[in-house]
This record gives sequence, structure tokens and C-alpha cells, in this order.
Amino acid sequence: MSAHSRVLFLGADACDPELVTRWSAAGELPYFATLLRTSLRVRTRGPAGIYGGALWPTFVTGVSPGRHRFYCFNQYSPLSYVDERALPDRLAAEPFWLRLDRAGRRVGLLDVPLAPFTAVVNGFQVAEWGIHDLAGPRARCSPSTIEAEVDRVAGVAPIRDCEGNRHTAGEFARLRDSLILQAQRRTELAAHFLGQAPWDFFACVFGESHCVGHQMWHVHDPSHPRHSPQVARQLGGDPLLDVYRAIDRGIATLASRAGEGTVIIVWCSHGMGPHYDATFLLDTMLQRLEDPKRAASAPAGLGAARRLWRWLPLVWRRKIGPVPLAILRRAKAIRVAAGRRKRRYFAVSDNNEQGAVRINLIGRDAHGRVQPGAEYEELLAYLRQALLELENVETGEPVVTGFQYPQALHPGPYANDLPDMTVEWNRSRPIRKIRSPRVGVIEGTSPATRSGDHTPEGLLFVLHPGVAAGELDRIIDAIDLGPTITSLLGVSREGFDGTPVPEIVS
Repeated sequence: MSAHSRVLFLGADACDPELVTRWSAAGELPYFATLLRTSLRVRTRGPAGIYGGALWPTFVTGVSPGRHRFYCFNQYSPLSYVDERALPDRLAAEPFWLRLDRAGRRVGLLDVPLAPFTAVVNGFQVAEWGIHDLAGPRARCSPSTIEAEVDRVAGVAPIRDCEGNRHTAGEFARLRDSLILQAQRRTELAAHFLGQAPWDFFACVFGESHCVGHQMWHVHDPSHPRHSPQVARQLGGDPLLDVYRAIDRGIATLASRAGEGTVIIVWCSHGMGPHYDATFLLDTMLQRLEDPKRAASAPAGLGAARRLWRWLPLVWRRKIGPVPLAILRRAKAIRVAAGRRKRRYFAVSDNNEQGAVRINLIGRDAHGRVQPGAEYEELLAYLRQALLELENVETGEPVVTGFQYPQALHPGPYANDLPDMTVEWNRSRPIRKIRSPRVGVIEGTSPATRSGDHTPEGLLFVLHPGVAAGELDRIIDAIDLGPTITSLLGVSREGFDGTPVPEIVS
């Protein structure tokens, strides 16, 4: 392979690899079926313990979350004890495409998730036209002169925010149809820009798979407790399959526009499965372990009010406006921060697929209560043992399957901002009622309106005559993809934490 290839990167955000493989074998996804036969296939994984929120920023920067600083939209502050809003523009490391841009490579970018908005000199960036994780109210374009072009070719994305509570077949049909339309318009927009120049690096990510997985997993999965056979019949098919088909067609169209010698990389970033977790019960567990009396008297009104707000139909929430929710959030933050300052450990925000625990450490957290060293390690050991004792009352199975330690796993100047420990849940069945000798019985209903949530493994396809078809016999980390692309484009990989994948670049 030459020292300077061209790369077309096509992503399918949270597009489940198992579903892609199964439906490709059944003839439902013809382009993915072609990739399975003709490409190099590589299993991928995101940053351990915090993959849900840190995956795309780690891909974008090629460095550890301990260096780029982002793992969740709401991140704990050791000064205020509040989970504060975190946005991609606050990433502490630059996207790898800026070094491509400085090296004179032509760069085109459309909707790379959780990426900062950058001024690309030799190309363009369209950010947040139609991604799942929105940070702002509208799409942003660099240079600004292409805004009219985006409006003319694709208009406003059909789905700006797919979150919400839906019940009827009509509501789900409208979401499905809007996502299919959005995938079509995304394809048209990307094809429009792709034909304008011989891009050295062109990236387009389909976010529709992310949305449909979160919102309609229970329609797809007959074993899910929220599954309605009547709604499924009225929809006339599997909405996940319908959206995946639209993405398959879009990726095929864009791949067909790649110039001769272009390396085509297609990435199903991570998976999707049922939203079975006990993250919403974690802080109650920790309170019981530290102080059963205080846990029993903890107020629950604000949590109930917030759950009511989240379950209101979208049309009602839009009429009421965002002010009530903002007031609830602020009141809850004040109450939670005051309680955390007095505790030795507590749950902090992460993405729901895993629970996150913070130790209130002296010298690190403003009102620390636990000494570093032996006391800290003994406390982690105690929490591990206590959480492993938890049992799902409905199934008799363990609630917890393992733990990860993000601060140790992801070094860097911001490692201390990460959770001390994350809890991996047994997600084989819903978790609604748990028990153990130490905490007694705890039960509740998840406030989440999502029925699907992430699984860690992704799947990468690399298509180029210089790369042998087949399956790589190991899993690679998402942190290696940016350096791999940079190396393909003949630009230095110095400064990355990740390393190029030799089977792709050599």
C-alpha cells in the first residue's frame, strides 16, 4: 500500500454487529453481506468501564479518556460535587483530522458523533446535522458558507431529538419513517460533498441506528417485557431491520462513489441490546452499605417528579417548555451535592449500561473523607464484595458480573476526573428487585424511556485490494483507529496513545 492512500470512513453508530451479521446472512443487508465476504473484518472495543460515552471521543482524538477528559454528558466535579454538563467542544485533545488538515490533506466531515466543531482549512465539517447525541440546537457548518448548500440538499434533519415516551404503533411508525428518511437525506448530502473534490479523508456517520436501537428495541425483541405483539403487527415489520436496510443502502451508495485506490473503512461502532441494568438503584445500594438509617429516610419526591416529566408525551413536554425540567435538575443537583459531601462513596453519572462509583478521597475531592492508600483500597474491596452478594429477586441470578477501574485503565492528566470503579451488570433479565444480607431488599422502576442500551463490541470492515480479506483473530481498541487512518494518509502518528493496526497499514 502506498504511503499516502485516500480513506473513506463510513460509520454506523451503535449498529449492532450481531444483527448486522445475522441479517446479512439472511440477504437483508446486501452491502454488509458483500463486506463480510470481501473485506478484512476486525472486532473492536471502546474504553473499558466507560465505553458508552468515551468511545467516539477516543476514536476522534486517538488518546486515552484520561487525556481527552470526556466520558459522559454529565460528569462529576470533585470541586462542586455536582454532575456538570460536559460538551464535545471541551475535549482536552484535538481531533486527528486537524493534523491531517495541517499536513495539507483534504478533509470532509459529516456528523462524526461527540466530536468538537473545528475550523478545517482544507475541506469542511458539518456537525450535529442529525446525530443521536446533540450538544446544540442546530447543525453547525465550517466554513459557514456551506450552510445554504446543506439546507438546499438535505434541509433540516427529520429527527433532531429522538428521546421521548412513545406508546402507539403510529408514534413508532413516525419515528421509524423519519429515521429512514434521515438516512436517505444523509446519503444525498454526503454524496453531494463527496463528488466535489478528491478527498484524502472523508467521514460520514449514520446515527439512525443509535436512535432506533434505544427507542425501539422492545418492538424488535419479543422477549422484552415492554414488547407489544399488537404494535409489532401494526408496524408490519421490524423497525430496527427497516432502519438498518436504509443504512446499508446509504453506505453502498457512498462506497460506490469512492475513487480508485481508496481505502473504504466501515465501522459498526458498538452494539445494542435490552436496557436491563440496575444503575438507577446503585446509589440506594451504596447508601444502605454506608448508612442504612440515612438511606431509609432519603427523600424521593424530586426523583418521582423527574420521572413523571420524562414520561410525559413529547407534545406535552414541548408545550410546557424546558423550564420545569431545568428547575427540577437544579434543585436535585443542590440536594445531591450536599449529600455527597458527607459521604465516603456515592454513585455518579455514567452511561446506564454500567454503574459508576466515586470515592470521596482526601486530597482529590474538595470534602474528602477517605485516606488514599490502604484505606482507599480496603474500601474498594469491601464494595466489590458487597455488590457481588446482590441477587436479582425475580431470577435468583447475581446482579453484578464484574468491575472496571477507569482511573487506572485510562491514564492521563484528567484520569482523576473519571469514576473510581464501574459496575458491570448482569443484563440477561430485567433488574427490578434486588436483595442481599447487607442491603436488604431494594426495588424500583427504571426512569429510562429507552428500551435498548449499548453493548461494548463493535465491528470494523476494511476494503482495499492491498488488505487481505478475512477475520483478524484479535480485538482492537477504538483508540487505535485514528492513528491507523493517520498512518494510511502518510501523516505522523506521534502524540497518540493508540497505535496503527499493522494488518491495515502495512
